[in-house]
Amino acid sequence: MTAGQEPLPSDPWEYLTTATFTNDEFAHFKHIEPVQPFPDAEYLEYLTRQWQGTNRLRVEKSRDMIATWWAAGVHLHAALTIPGIYIGYQSKKLLDANIFLDSRFLFMWRRIPSRFARPEAYHNRSDGIITIKHGKNPDSFIVGVPEGSEQARQWKFAFYLWDEAGSTENQEKVWTAVRPALAGNGKLTMMSSAKGANNLFCQLGYDDVTG
Repeated sequence: MTAGQEPLPSDPWEYLTTATFTNDEFAHFKHIEPVQPFPDAEYLEYLTRQWQGTNRLRVEKSRDMIATWWAAGVHLHAALTIPGIYIGYQSKKLLDANIFLDSRFLFMWRRIPSRFARPEAYHNRSDGIITIKHGKNPDSFIVGVPEGSEQARQWKFAFYLWDEAGSTENQEKVWTAVRPALAGNGKLTMMSSAKGANNLFCQLGYDDVTG
C-alpha cells in the first residue's frame, strides 16, 4: 500500500459499488460508454447478502448479464481480501475458462480505482489460473475448471462458481467431482438461465434468488 491509498473494502457490497466496473457488450447499440460502474441496485445488494449468508446458493438468471458480473465481482473480492484460498470457476473448456478469467475477473481487477491498494494478479493461461499475491501471506488462486469427472478433484476450494449450470454436459459427473472439492464449508454458487425442470440445476433446490 502506498501513501494515501485505502485498503479495499472488507464488505463485498461496498467493494462492488465503490471499486468495480463492468463492460456492457451491447453499449454500441445503446449509445453509451461500454465501461460502466457496477450498478447500485437494491436487488443486487439483496443477492450479495444472500450469498454472504449461505454456503449453497442457486441463482436463476435473466438474459441480463449483470448477474454474471455480480458473481465474478464477489468472488474476485474474496480472492483479493482473503489470503491463501482457492476459488473454482466451472467452465466447458480451458479456452472458455481463460476468456472468462480475462474478460471478467481481470477486467475488474485492472479497473480498481487507484485510491485503493490492489494486490498484484497474474494470469497463467496454460493452466487457466489467476494468482493473487498477498505479500508475506499465502497467495490466493482463481482456477478455471474444465468439465470432466476428475477435474475438480485436484483442488480444495473455499469458493466455487458454476455459471450456466443448467447447460453443462454431464452435470452429475461434474457435481460428483465438485462436492468433495469444496473444503469443509466451501461456498458453492450455481447460476443458470431457465432450462426447465429436467436438469441438476433445478433439482438440487438450494436457496433460490432470481438475478
